[in-house]
Amino acid sequence: MAQTESSDGAPNRKPLRALILEDDPADAELMVGALERDGFAVTFDRVATTEAFQARLEHEYDIILADFDLRSWTALDALEILAKSACHTPLVLVTGSLGEEAAVECLRRGAADYVLKDRPTRLAGAVRRALELKALREDRARAEKALKESEERFRLLAENAQDTIYRLRLLPARQYEYVSPAVKAMTGYTPEEHYADPDLGLRIVHPDERHRIDQYWRGEGDCSPTLVLRWVRKDGAVIWTEQRNVPMYDSKGRMVAIEGIVRDITEYRLAEEALRRSEARLSHAQSIAHIGSWEHDVAANASYWSAEASRMLGLAPGKFDGTLEAFLSYVHPEDREHVKRALREALDGGEPYRLDHRILRPNGTVRVVHEEAEVQFESKGQPLRMVGTVHDITERVALEEKFRQAQKMEAVGRLAGGVAHDFNNLLTIINGRAELLLERMESNNEARPQLEEIRRAGERAASLTRQLLAFSRRQIMAPQVLDLNGVVANVERMLRRLIGEDIHLATIPAEGVTLVKADPSQLEQVIMNLAVNARDALS
Repeated sequence: MAQTESSDGAPNRKPLRALILEDDPADAELMVGALERDGFAVTFDRVATTEAFQARLEHEYDIILADFDLRSWTALDALEILAKSACHTPLVLVTGSLGEEAAVECLRRGAADYVLKDRPTRLAGAVRRALELKALREDRARAEKALKESEERFRLLAENAQDTIYRLRLLPARQYEYVSPAVKAMTGYTPEEHYADPDLGLRIVHPDERHRIDQYWRGEGDCSPTLVLRWVRKDGAVIWTEQRNVPMYDSKGRMVAIEGIVRDITEYRLAEEALRRSEARLSHAQSIAHIGSWEHDVAANASYWSAEASRMLGLAPGKFDGTLEAFLSYVHPEDREHVKRALREALDGGEPYRLDHRILRPNGTVRVVHEEAEVQFESKGQPLRMVGTVHDITERVALEEKFRQAQKMEAVGRLAGGVAHDFNNLLTIINGRAELLLERMESNNEARPQLEEIRRAGERAASLTRQLLAFSRRQIMAPQVLDLNGVVANVERMLRRLIGEDIHLATIPAEGVTLVKADPSQLEQVIMNLAVNARDALS
């Protein structure tokens, strides 16, 4: 029959809950007394039958104290019951006498220790040792459980990971100790093929790079923890892999094993290569179109300028330091405030950033660019970045200026043609009347020389109007047999007025010039064009 007894141990005593297998209550009290004298505060239950013992095993106890001979059963029976149960409470024998064979058998079956009843002072030490052994067993059991759980987690991770995990022993002989199942999907080879063929890991490396892994395994060459290599799959396809390795060394510094993870980065490499080709095509297109791109991080005050945008500034790609102040330093001083104002208005969210301005390159040349940008704002309305383009429009601006000048000249030509036409009508009347008067006038008339001078002046004026009409392209072609020296002499006075007084004009008649048949006005126009071009070249 079970009974419960307790003692009022001092607060500093170590609590001990004990199950005592003893048919004599007095002996049980002796056990408790011995433990309490040695610093324990004991709470105990006493049982004397196997049924009561089995029932009490459902409760938690720190220690089981058992007499060997319990009349109808023994401590060996108790140890057998204990072994079949889920209870791991240590059992210490406390008996009056015990033969050597019985003691060895009890210890073999799991007894923590045994103490003779006539030596009660040994009981507390035996209990402490049993408790310490129990704590060690529990710690070891927890560690083994944690290790087993960790190994299980690693196994699940390795077997379900897409990356290949491996361990390769190099010395004394090369041998794969572990290869995860992912290697089959990656290479077409199974883990078992790697176990059977230690050189398989070398042969699947692309021939052009095989020497790298061979040197790595020997501890030579590139010993970095990360290797990027091409592999050849079982089906012949080439893949890119990234290996992250952890080499292991012996006391002599020799690499004896490698543990690592291998990842298939083929898609990443293909995407990276496609990106490089796309960037190269974009850079080439920007170079052809003279259009660059740029991006400015407002918070960091950092800018990225494409190669073509840097070229417009007269800088090599990558030489622009990326700050807004650096960009403004390349803007022409006369346009700088205009650009600053446009930037402020765009960042404040009020106006689009779209303007033409000049760039002053480090070598002193000036280029005209057109910029457009979009400002991106965060949810609170603060500007985050500006993304824009810059277009070199220097040649276009120059052509537009030439076109405007051509329009001006065309307008002047139309005006000159109109004036020449009206003036020519007046000259027709003047010259006609002069001819009629000369025909009727006597040769000895005193007024005849003045009238002839009027006629010559009219002819010169008519020549001038022909030149103006030729300039305005309204003169009708009238080819004549001409002396080129004479044509140059006729146009000389107009050339002097046309090119200006600050340029010296000299006409040198050529000797032995053959007569030509041409429209005099067209020849005079050619001469005037040559003179104007020469004047422009001097300015």
